Amino acid sequence: MDEHDARLPRDDALAHRLRQHWDAATPRVDQREAWRRLQAQLPPAPAARKRPRLAERLAEWRSWWLPTLSFASGAACAALALALLAPMTLSPARAPAAFEPLAGPAATTPAAGTRLAVAFAADARLADINTLLLQLQASVVQGPSALGLYTLEVAPDMAEQALQRLQSSPLVDSATLAPAS
Repeated sequence: MDEHDARLPRDDALAHRLRQHWDAATPRVDQREAWRRLQAQLPPAPAARKRPRLAERLAEWRSWWLPTLSFASGAACAALALALLAPMTLSPARAPAAFEPLAGPAATTPAAGTRLAVAFAADARLADINTLLLQLQASVVQGPSALGLYTLEVAPDMAEQALQRLQSSPLVDSATLAPAS
């Protein structure tokens, strides 16, 4: 407290009063006596342990070895799964097989006849529809679509007659010329 910073105002009277108050409020402490009092309050030091028995050592060893072994076996299983699954999941995906309908590949030849878009009645029987198609000499070339439409192909000279007959049949809900594809 004797050193003084020239930038700060000096108040020796205040410092003197603070020192007197501190000395009066805090009694002098004898450090050796305080250490003896503290030692008297501490519990006695434990006696030197003799060497643990074999059963105690095995129990202690087991207490840390089993969790370690469990963790290691789990890590080994994860590494094995990763090693076996990585080639399957990281390999490039195979190209999907080309879709081929049960009826065979789609005809690539241009249509020889006129195409008609037909929606059959929901209660129409397959045998009745087949009979009608045989009478018209028509064949199904596509269908049913998502809307339930079938595309029929008829000879060009029979197209108008087949369309009128389909429109008048109770087996058919609608029949029109199919748009050119």
